[in-house]
Amino acid sequence: FFDSIVIIGHSPPSALNRDFFSAKESGISETVSELGIPVVYIHGSGHKFVEEEQFNNLDHFLRIQIPGRTSNPVKVTIKNSNMFLFDFRDGNTTTQCCENGWPYISKLNDAMLQYGSL
Repeated sequence: FFDSIVIIGHSPPSALNRDFFSAKESGISETVSELGIPVVYIHGSGHKFVEEEQFNNLDHFLRIQIPGRTSNPVKVTIKNSNMFLFDFRDGNTTTQCCENGWPYISKLNDAMLQYGSL
């Protein structure tokens, strides 16, 4: 049993890997939806920082793209099994969605009411 999941990959979602990210049977989005727990997908292969909350229209699925080869390693801390904190170790990069952790406490409370607990 997992309270949260971090997936680290190289490739951003694209036509070449749409089966993996699909909401259809056997796609990661279907699995994330069924699990009902916070999931973060962190990947490279882009040349700019991207954060996409509610990835694939799922409230508890976050995608973060780390820019190019010169990026520092990202430190991800998971507090209380379900709150993600990100440290990009460059003094510049911040997330719009996650300065106080992701998902927001109000979202967690809503999810706990919906799913029983996370």
